[in-house]
Amino acid sequence: MKNLCLCFCLLLSSFLVFAKVAYLPLFDGYDLNNIQENSILVIDLDNGKLLKKIPIGNGVGAVFLNSVGDKLYASAKDDNKIVLIDTTTLEVVNEWTGLAIKPEQIILNKADNILYFSEYNNDSIYQIDLTSNQVSVALTLSGFQKFWYSESLDTIVFRTHNSISGDYNLHVFDLNSMNLNFVRLVGDTYSYFIDEDNLRFYYPYFGAGRLYSFNFNNSTANWYFYYVYAPGPIGGLNDQFANVYPLQNNKVLAIGWHGSYEIDKDSGVGTKISSLGNYNHPYQRLTDYTFLKTNRPELPFCGVPAPGMDCNNYYPLKVSVQNHQTSQEVIVFEKGRAGTNAHGRYVGEKFYSVPIIPILSLKLLLLLFMLLLLGLTYKTRFSQG
Repeated sequence: MKNLCLCFCLLLSSFLVFAKVAYLPLFDGYDLNNIQENSILVIDLDNGKLLKKIPIGNGVGAVFLNSVGDKLYASAKDDNKIVLIDTTTLEVVNEWTGLAIKPEQIILNKADNILYFSEYNNDSIYQIDLTSNQVSVALTLSGFQKFWYSESLDTIVFRTHNSISGDYNLHVFDLNSMNLNFVRLVGDTYSYFIDEDNLRFYYPYFGAGRLYSFNFNNSTANWYFYYVYAPGPIGGLNDQFANVYPLQNNKVLAIGWHGSYEIDKDSGVGTKISSLGNYNHPYQRLTDYTFLKTNRPELPFCGVPAPGMDCNNYYPLKVSVQNHQTSQEVIVFEKGRAGTNAHGRYVGEKFYSVPIIPILSLKLLLLLFMLLLLGLTYKTRFSQG
């Protein structure tokens, strides 16, 4: 019987696969007077199939998957609410309502037992203890604006602004203990990637087209990188940088508007590796060099409307996978008059069954099971005889 169960489990497992799934907050706008942000689209990235549209509440934007991928937290900021979705059933299983602030950013700690949430330009950062289900203030930072975090979820960085002095500071915390590591003065409002091992941080100098590497110990610049992508009226036109990601080979991958670049962390020397770029739209890493690219809702340019152009409608939502090693981009899903303001961790795995053979059905599975049972019965009789 043990062998029978093992064989049947192996048979079933042959029809089970992991699929990449994106959970995208939907900005659905037919025109400027009819805009809705109240649901999440669940999209199978392997085949482009829409698995479900889950209603959440008003102002959906921030989402965050746990480390296993079976729980998705999503905020409805305009309802002061956070919901929990079971990704195995795609159903809402819990809600936290009446929150003191609008949860515009959310993040889980590495242990998946505390969910932090914040409102832009609100000094209080809150937490939900997922074990006790208690909501409380985690810390207060005067002049808080927004936060970033490392891919490892070991570090979280809060940016504050002093309205009197005009200073911007980065407050670097251990995300697991919420202990403050240090505070550093910065001269710009951007900060995208924290290099935990070497205590460096990177941010783009918008307009000048430079990507800076700064030393956290003394806030001095290590280097800056730029790339001229086209000739200009005075000199060349520098690419503008939108995202920065760590690589395994002591390099970072910088994503610009007009291309992507591998840059050495120590020297700042870099080369262009792809013409694929991202224009400050939602961007989620899948592997070292592949990314999920989506777009925020955009109106068509209607300075001089073309015949038949409806200037009240939005461009369609396009969900694509970019590979910066092969310079290939594949569109996997589209939806008209839509967009997404997704931020957080919104790409995971879904474990579900797929018929490998088109004619495969429940009846066929039962038949195969009966054949296995019959074979094992004959084997038992033969061995006894």
